[in-house]
Amino acid sequence: MDNTAPDLDLRDIHLPDPLSWWPPAPGWWMVLGLVATVALLGGLFRWHQKKHRLRKAALAELDRLVADYEIHQDSHRLTGDLSALLRRVCLSSPFAGLSVTRPPGLAGLSGMAWLHFLEHDWAAGHPFTQGVGRWLMEQPFRPPSATQPSLPPEEVTALIALCRTWLQIHTLPRRRLRSSS
Repeated sequence: MDNTAPDLDLRDIHLPDPLSWWPPAPGWWMVLGLVATVALLGGLFRWHQKKHRLRKAALAELDRLVADYEIHQDSHRLTGDLSALLRRVCLSSPFAGLSVTRPPGLAGLSGMAWLHFLEHDWAAGHPFTQGVGRWLMEQPFRPPSATQPSLPPEEVTALIALCRTWLQIHTLPRRRLRSSS
């Protein structure tokens, strides 16, 4: 017997290539997709909360004013407070109630100019200048007396409903239009 190995052309055992970090395994792609989805949903939730913060605060303030009115039954005080609330909402937001650029003297608007501003893009009629909204201009400045009674309850209810509708519509963010200047 011949114990010599035949002359074979054999190669050494070779190790596989080292694992690289790229491309990751499919499980890591799923983890990355899950993290991205959670981050996107969290960002959308925060954006939505921030967007509707003004509306929630304004409607909560309106509810507080209505609760105060039910206690004191003073329509002079209520109409003045409602007008002040609408003005604060207009001034506190760059987009509230504005389908165009903010007028420069918004804080100083009064009388019919204020009421025209409130209904400048109102779709149905003129509720502020010709409807119950006119009480926002007239009632707070009338001296309470026996000859001029306070507003009837149905007028108060209609005025509160009008202000609530205005706040619900005009505290939604809109795209800002660039000023033409």
